[in-house]
Amino acid sequence: MTAKGSSVDWRVLLACLALAVVLLGLREATDAAPLLADTDDAMRLVEVRDLLAGQGWYDLMQYRLDTPFGVLMHWSRLADLPIAGLIVSARSLLGGPGSEMLAAWLYPLGLLLVALWLSGRIAVRLAGGAAALPGMLLFAFSVVTFADFAPGRLDHHAMQLVLLLALADLTLGALSRPRLGLAAGVVAAVGLAVGLESLPGLLAAVGSLGLAWVLDERHGRALRGFGIGLATGASALFAATVPPERWLVPACDALSIVTVAAGIGTGALFVLLSLLRLRTASLRLPAGIAAAAVLVAALALAFPECRAGPYGGLDPWLVSHWLSRVEEAQPALALLADRPDFVLAAGLPTLLGLGFALWAAAMRPRAELARWLSMALFLLLALLVMLLQARAARIGASLAPSVGAALIATARTGWQHERRPLALLALVGGWIGFAGMVLTLLASPLAGAPAASGAPAGLAAGGLDAADCFRPQAYAGLAALPPGRVMAPLDLGAHLLAFTGHAVVGAPYHRAEAGLRDTLRFFAGPAEEARAIARHRGLDWLVLCPALAAGGVPPDVGPEAGPEALGRRLAREDLPDWLSERSLPGSPLHLFAIAPGS
Repeated sequence: MTAKGSSVDWRVLLACLALAVVLLGLREATDAAPLLADTDDAMRLVEVRDLLAGQGWYDLMQYRLDTPFGVLMHWSRLADLPIAGLIVSARSLLGGPGSEMLAAWLYPLGLLLVALWLSGRIAVRLAGGAAALPGMLLFAFSVVTFADFAPGRLDHHAMQLVLLLALADLTLGALSRPRLGLAAGVVAAVGLAVGLESLPGLLAAVGSLGLAWVLDERHGRALRGFGIGLATGASALFAATVPPERWLVPACDALSIVTVAAGIGTGALFVLLSLLRLRTASLRLPAGIAAAAVLVAALALAFPECRAGPYGGLDPWLVSHWLSRVEEAQPALALLADRPDFVLAAGLPTLLGLGFALWAAAMRPRAELARWLSMALFLLLALLVMLLQARAARIGASLAPSVGAALIATARTGWQHERRPLALLALVGGWIGFAGMVLTLLASPLAGAPAASGAPAGLAAGGLDAADCFRPQAYAGLAALPPGRVMAPLDLGAHLLAFTGHAVVGAPYHRAEAGLRDTLRFFAGPAEEARAIARHRGLDWLVLCPALAAGGVPPDVGPEAGPEALGRRLAREDLPDWLSERSLPGSPLHLFAIAPGS
């Protein structure tokens, strides 16, 4: 391992990637999950196919979702580009399905290679060359490697985590090389363009460089560069990815005039603050706080619809009947009873990393203060957002390995030089406490088997597993039918779009409000209401997968539904006269024809 600067030995990097691939392969061999197991992966493939089939770059409508009306999605085309490039590159050799399978493997593993490299770079910035190997190894054993970089993971989260690591690396680098501030600002803008889940990382970078400037006026150059990069990057990406007719339309869940205004405002204030001749920290601190308060107040007044966050406009009925039941949208502590393995594996490394970063900020030389406070701020924001929504656990779990590597490098030096028992304890504890998958194995006896896509785990009647509902071969019979309009549980929606030519009512995306509401009402309401929904939408088919059902009841039937809810009637095979079962030989799916409306 090279100890100079922030370089990482590429041979060791490739060895760590090979180890991660082996671990992922072992997991795939034992788990036997579908390649596109997650609904977001299936939906991303649908979006990429639409782009390659000629749908416009600016056209983000998903015409087959919320049938027959369609949904304007909030996902970014930036995440479609690398997947589409891989498919196009391999299509002439492997054909359509083969090129898609190749992309499903190469895309996440390529991002994993970059993530391992960045984790090693950050570790070197924190503790020197000796920390590079632990930084990469700990990331290889982190929960995000298995959750977000496994083969088949086509959604945008892996890209966002790579951008987060790049932002943290460049932010730390800008503290000693101010010109990197410009690159950090551009990377932050790209992260926002890909998805607003990147906002905690952006706020951490803003706070880190602002705090560094407060501590030392010389960091003003980095502050100014970041502001220019963020403002110009956000503006350019806005123009490149948002159609002109929507430039003045506020959106709180995607890149829009709201985020561009915030980026330009932040950039302008950073440039202004960096040019002011405020010689003491006692002047710079209140100036920075006042600038931030003015910007936040201005944005709140200009865009009141976004004060409640990206889901603020969601129908309250859907919040209580759908969003409140989505596992990853729950606060992390709310999952502690059911998923202690997940909470421990994602939360403990973040908490330990925050503790060590604060200790290092207090104990290391003053020249390293800004660096460690910056890392502590990244982890603190990750922890706070995780407490609000469990899905944010990936943020802290991605950053913690670099801090764990710094702890390991420090403890190893202390053990080698002085043979202190405390250093040995920290060395062993660092390897265990920051290796998320090790923590998962240790905590697994405390947890039940995790559910797939929110569905009950284990074997259903007929020996089928919930995973069988998401395999391409399950949809072969359906795909052979003429394209029609389908009602199905929400978890099947994206896979129906990916593996058939049919249109669907619902899939678990908040922009598809009407489809979400009608899907839930269809299964949880009486047969008469379901029939009215079928007539209104001109539905042709009802598709179920009994392996997703609890006691035969489709997953979108809430506990408040009565015995006459259509979902409960379907479970006891009490079909209304407008439904008739059709055969799908060899498929775990059950198909019902819906009688044409009058």
